[in-house]
Amino acid sequence: MQIGMIGYNAANAHVAMQWSEAGYQVVGFDPGRDEHERTLHPGLTLVDRLDDLAIALPPPRTLWMALPDRTETERIYNELLPLLTKGDTVIDAGYSYYKDTLRRAHVFSRFRYQLIDVGMCRAWPSTDGGGMVIGGDPSTIEHLGWVFEALSPTRTQGWGRVGPAGSGHFARMIHAAMASAMAQMVKEGIAILCCKTDPDLDLPQLAEIWSHSDAALARLLSLTANDLARQTGVRGDASDEKWILDEASELGVATPVLACSLFEFLRTPLS
Repeated sequence: MQIGMIGYNAANAHVAMQWSEAGYQVVGFDPGRDEHERTLHPGLTLVDRLDDLAIALPPPRTLWMALPDRTETERIYNELLPLLTKGDTVIDAGYSYYKDTLRRAHVFSRFRYQLIDVGMCRAWPSTDGGGMVIGGDPSTIEHLGWVFEALSPTRTQGWGRVGPAGSGHFARMIHAAMASAMAQMVKEGIAILCCKTDPDLDLPQLAEIWSHSDAALARLLSLTANDLARQTGVRGDASDEKWILDEASELGVATPVLACSLFEFLRTPLS
C-alpha cells in the first residue's frame, strides 16, 4: 500500500518511519522545503512539487497532510483540489480549526472526495503511540485502518472515530485547552515553590519525582522539570484556547478556568 505525506519535515519524519517499518510505501512532499534529506528512511520517496505527489500515487489516493500553519494549510488545500480524482482521501492531521474542516469537507463531498480529520491528542512524536481522535465517514475510516494502526500501540487501541467530519479537530481543540489549563495549574504551583527560599528546594528534582506520582499530571510535570533545568520558557500561539473560548461563548458554557489560563498565557512574557 502507498500513502502520500504533505508536510514531510523533521517533525513528521517519525510518522513516515512508522509507516515504512510497517511495510508501506511513503511518498513525501514538504512545502516548507525543510532539510528532510537527513531523515530519509527505506520505503520513502520525496518529490519537489505537489503535482508530482499526485502523479506518483495511483488512484484512489490516500494523502496524509500535517501542516502547522493555517494559512499554508488553506493554500495547499486550494492547490490540491484540482489534482484529486473521484475516490481520493485526504487525511488532515494538522492543527486546522474545525470550522475550516467542516467547510472543506462540504467542498470535498461535491467532488466525491473524502476528507478525514485527525486530532493528535498527545505530544508528537511519541514512543507510546495512539492518541488519535478521528472525524469523517465511518466506512472510509475503517478502510484506512492500516494508516492509524501503524501509528498506534495496538491495532484497536489509541485511535478511533469520534464523529463526522470536523469531530477530530474539534476534540483535539478541547483536549489542548484542557492541557493548557492543567499546565497553568502546574506553573502556579511551581511559582510558589520558586518564591520559597526557606527551605531551599531542588526544584528540577522535585518536579521529576512528582512526575512519577500522578499519571494525569506526569507529562506536564515532566515537561516542567525539563523547563526548570533549562530555565527557559516556550509557548505557542494559543489558537486552540482562543477558539474554544469563542465556542464556549456561542454555546453559553461557562469556562472560567480555561479563560484564566489563556489570559495568564497572554499576560506572561517569555523568560
